[in-house]
Amino acid sequence: MAEVALALINSVLLPPELKAAVHSIDWLTDSERQKLTQLLAPRRRLQFLVGHGLVRQLLAAQYGGDPWHDWPLDAPTNGPPCLLSQTRQSGLKVALSHSAAWVAAAVSNSALGLDVETPNERRSLQTMLGSIGTREEQVTFNAIAPSDQAREFYRIWTLKEAWLKQRHEGLALGRLPLLQTRPARESDPLTARVWHFRGLTMSCLAPAEAKPIWWNAPSGLEESELPQQWAVDELPVAYGSDDLHIVATCA
Repeated sequence: MAEVALALINSVLLPPELKAAVHSIDWLTDSERQKLTQLLAPRRRLQFLVGHGLVRQLLAAQYGGDPWHDWPLDAPTNGPPCLLSQTRQSGLKVALSHSAAWVAAAVSNSALGLDVETPNERRSLQTMLGSIGTREEQVTFNAIAPSDQAREFYRIWTLKEAWLKQRHEGLALGRLPLLQTRPARESDPLTARVWHFRGLTMSCLAPAEAKPIWWNAPSGLEESELPQQWAVDELPVAYGSDDLHIVATCA
């Protein structure tokens, strides 16, 4: 049975154990230490440490063991973190995402994609959607009330990023206009759940039957889940070929 465990935390308000871990790198593996040295910005270093500590705590809470000794992670240079082969359940998938002060983590025994985004007032959402959205998504966006457009944009964005991450493709901006988000059907093997919480949007893509198990969730987060599950379709390359130009990013 597929399962997915999730955690979301504000890196400014860390619980004591994770706060103490952030000030020590004794629990990091060699590849994690090497990647940490490449991160020069203090905020990126904090996001890295919080994320890698949080996913260890999530693994221990879900599958047992000591988070700092029993769940070593590998940190590939150009890829997401993964469990080292000698761990007790090396077939598990892990996912991390961060935006501003928020860090999200997920673990699953099956396919997994995760993305979290916080609003940026400097972004022109309509312009960005013109670069990353399908024609259908742009029509829907322009038809809804301006007060709902930010939630709609970030739903589309996080769904597409989670889909790409599940396939280990990273942020392939040129692919985004060829991905169509839609309400899930019963026949979809992978579906996404979406949460809108305190301004942020989070999407988690996993097997349709997987129920989210929350660990250390902020109060009110679970209730912020959209009532509908979602899916992503890959459109033919010829679709919208005249529109495949990128003018903005959403990092």
